[in-house]
Amino acid sequence: MGTAETNAGKTSACWWPGGQAELLVLEGFSELDALFARGDTIPGSWNRRKSGKGGAAAWRASETGLVGRDLHDPRFERTWAEGAGGGLVVGVGVHKGKLGRRPRNSGLVWDEAGTIREITAGEDVSLGATDGTRLAGSVGGRAALWPAIDAAPIDLATEAMPASEVRALDDSLQIGYAFGHDSARAVIWNGTPESLRDLTPEGFAEARAFDGAHGFQVGFVRARQATPSGLAAFDDRAVIWNGSPDRWLDLNAVLPPPFNASTAWAIQFTRDSVLICGEAKEVEVSDPGTARESHGIARCQAVLWTAELR
Repeated sequence: MGTAETNAGKTSACWWPGGQAELLVLEGFSELDALFARGDTIPGSWNRRKSGKGGAAAWRASETGLVGRDLHDPRFERTWAEGAGGGLVVGVGVHKGKLGRRPRNSGLVWDEAGTIREITAGEDVSLGATDGTRLAGSVGGRAALWPAIDAAPIDLATEAMPASEVRALDDSLQIGYAFGHDSARAVIWNGTPESLRDLTPEGFAEARAFDGAHGFQVGFVRARQATPSGLAAFDDRAVIWNGSPDRWLDLNAVLPPPFNASTAWAIQFTRDSVLICGEAKEVEVSDPGTARESHGIARCQAVLWTAELR
């Protein structure tokens, strides 16, 4: 599951049934975004870039293929879906603004019938993951976990790294990233802020984790945040962790040339294999090692890493 982009910059949600690319469709909408699937559900959104409007959407697998549904509620200025699990879809709703006052964003939960439920707090709420019972995301930019839809959120953020976000749930673990010393760190929690574990390996300036399963996590590491010229560095390397900063594998190392950068977005275990979905990039470097060094992405391609389980 992922997104395809034309040379003109138009994006379309795309999936690969049987390894063959196929665009997602949603009646009445031409520009669609989605990043990954959760079980039999693909959360995403539709966009109308000229007007700036956008709304949540989801596709569910059936025996005849994927069935798409527009989940947008017109009470909100904009909505999008970010996670799914256990029959639920979760995301964010941006309220219509009032003159001189910015309203708080709400977390949104849709059930299989499309019925919407709003999760609010005294600050912005963002929902990015669910297993059908628990919800996870952030409140006021701090990682949060809801043990149940009706429960109060548990603040997972630490004082050392308050800006944080939960992106996935794996049994008792929460997976995401937190910001410390102006850089992102891949982290996992086990239900409390004290349980936070920084997965960022020694020697890397930044890392983020996006998904996890069976005690493994996937994301990327970055050796440096910027080039000597001060521009962004794009030399990300897709990795898989096993719950510790010293137990990780460089997935970027097995990519064929000319790809030299990558990100891992999602992981899934089957009966006899592990599948990791992500993107491989060809990064062009100009004036390396000098004050004029700059990076540009020449090509980006969907990639699937596979390994047999023994």
